[in-house]
Amino acid sequence: MTNDDNTGRPATLSELHCEAQDLALSYVEQIGDDQWGASTPCSEWNVRTLVNHITAGNLWVAALAAGETADDVGTSLDGDLLGDDPVGSFRTSMETACRAFDEPGAMERIFPLSFGDVPGSLYVSQRFVDVLIHAWDVAEATGQTADLDNDLVHRCYDVVEPWRGTIRESEAFGAEVPVEDDAATQVQLLALLGRRA
Repeated sequence: MTNDDNTGRPATLSELHCEAQDLALSYVEQIGDDQWGASTPCSEWNVRTLVNHITAGNLWVAALAAGETADDVGTSLDGDLLGDDPVGSFRTSMETACRAFDEPGAMERIFPLSFGDVPGSLYVSQRFVDVLIHAWDVAEATGQTADLDNDLVHRCYDVVEPWRGTIRESEAFGAEVPVEDDAATQVQLLALLGRRA
């Protein structure tokens, strides 16, 4: 499994989240100037609005970690957050989110999300899934090689699979795509979240 100290220790949720952010950044950095308006697997978003969505999610983490509530944040993170430097804006947002989840006690801390209070361990797992899948979306939309890190894929699938019913009810991702039982884990993960690999 992914680890950061060469001991074979499985990565923590906060480490997985940051690895997914790093992967997303590697794709964002390769977006061509003429690709920001391209369509994505998220039919309602183009590449810029998709990257903006991840950026907003990162800034929400930072705001809540700083002690703000959902009401405090309000609509301040709505709209375009990328400005004239979309790559730099994304990079700054991911760095702040990673720092927030890396703080001592962050996994036990209660984060006041719009739909209820959740521990950091649940919030970071949700962010890990969201960032990793949208990283794939960015790569797919911009013609980059969208082969995700195998360890990240397996850990993400382990997080997502128990939520299968909840994901379907929430409609947060597209309708599940049928795949063969022996399909590669990345294919199964993407299919569960409404994507065709």
